[in-house]
Amino acid sequence: MPAEKQESKGRYTSFFENINKILVQMAPDPNRDDESVIHAAFSAGEMAELRRMHPEKDEARPPIFWKILCRYGVIGNLSNEQIIKSGEERRWAAVIQGMALTAELCRDVGKDENFGKALGSADENGDSLSKRFDQLMRATPERFIDLLRHMLKLAISKNCAFSWVSLAALILTVDEHKRSQIRKGLTQSFYISQEKKQFADPNGKTASNTQLAKEIDY
Repeated sequence: MPAEKQESKGRYTSFFENINKILVQMAPDPNRDDESVIHAAFSAGEMAELRRMHPEKDEARPPIFWKILCRYGVIGNLSNEQIIKSGEERRWAAVIQGMALTAELCRDVGKDENFGKALGSADENGDSLSKRFDQLMRATPERFIDLLRHMLKLAISKNCAFSWVSLAALILTVDEHKRSQIRKGLTQSFYISQEKKQFADPNGKTASNTQLAKEIDY
């Protein structure tokens, strides 16, 4: 089983299965004729509250935050009335806030377009993007949440559309071995995308293996 899905078993299953649905509810497509989604869409006020949340502060979360967690079984399971503690709450706040910030870009993206792949394809000159991405991937779980907000703002400015599956799993996963596997997947996707972009011809086509070999100084 892929590492990014390990944490989605049990309590998190419903949330991960419905990530794109939640994103659509956060930013409904006006050209999409889906009454069930439109009816469940969050209000402009609720979205503003989610975007303003500060994940790292133990502040009172807006009602819509708790409603999302209840609706998708993260808390309030009828069999045991499960709750979350402060550390887990901060991680969930980072996920929900990030989704709220990027919903319009990410609502229709397939799960193969992960955060690393999308960011690696971004139009950014020099090594700045690589350094910032590397810093994010090497960050401790606590520091990661703070750096993530800045990377999401950069992704938005570059119109990067990505699936939230792997990124949410990285934020929520506590086990360091599992986090390492997710980080490796995102990092590989990032650098593969960067290399493809670097060796693409002016018409947007990726260079062939023979062309790439000619560029390498053995």
